[in-house]
Amino acid sequence: MAEAVSFDECFQTFPKLDSPADLDAFWKEGFQQLKKIPLRETYKTVLKGSFIWESLNEVTYDSIGNYTIHGKLSIPRKRGDRPVVVFFHDYLGGLEEIQKGYSDLGVAQLHITLRGHGAEMIQAPID
Repeated sequence: MAEAVSFDECFQTFPKLDSPADLDAFWKEGFQQLKKIPLRETYKTVLKGSFIWESLNEVTYDSIGNYTIHGKLSIPRKRGDRPVVVFFHDYLGGLEEIQKGYSDLGVAQLHITLRGHGAEMIQAPID
């Protein structure tokens, strides 16, 4: 029978992470490049009505490399400003669904589709 292992012992094999010396400069340069790109956002309501408690919208905006970022925006029917939670799905997992619990609390949700994922994903042929 195997001996029980503590939680901390499970992570002793991870290598030490040393950030490169220019990591801050890398991120600063990346943000400066992003700020130069006009957003050219689009916003299209897909679902709205008196029988539902939120509207569902498709949004897009321009990004680096002439790439268009896609997403879904769910806005609860609540007057005034409301907080927003932004979801980025796992690279290996599927896209996140709108979470009813957030909508019930009056929180808007923006679900971003990462580059190369979703409907615009191109599959390489399998030989």
